[in-house]
Amino acid sequence: MSDTLDRQLFEVSAQIFEDLVFFFPSPELEPQQQDAVADATAQVNFEGPFAGQLIITLCGNLLPQLAANMLGADEQLPRAEQYDSFGEIGNVICGNLLPQVAGAEHVFRLAAPQVVAGSATTAPEAWAPLARACLGLEEGRADLLLIGDAEALSRLTG
Repeated sequence: MSDTLDRQLFEVSAQIFEDLVFFFPSPELEPQQQDAVADATAQVNFEGPFAGQLIITLCGNLLPQLAANMLGADEQLPRAEQYDSFGEIGNVICGNLLPQVAGAEHVFRLAAPQVVAGSATTAPEAWAPLARACLGLEEGRADLLLIGDAEALSRLTG
């Protein structure tokens, strides 16, 4: 993993959470945020000059507020709409991150986001962790992990 990729992942994610959800991320976690339990995990697979997956685990019962803020709702939305909203956040973060990592001239194809309860994910064994970030959000946090074909990324970024 590289500090540059970690920083890019943090900055892109923080901007998206601010702009779309009105959460104001912090790099430092309070004890309550550190201990927050996983609500759901969104995973976005992608293919292009290198293949990989962005995994975001949202912790601290933030899913209802995330969806309500994003959709401008006054009441709690059904779980399916909460998952759709969270999946879209993953999609937007991934779509904004990849051009920064690989260069704007490269094209990636993003699969539809998959959202599951808790922190379960699946990924090919050949993929390696490329970047990690953790954002303090309200009373919880978002843990982000970019995994993928490290060799292809290395060839791409030189």
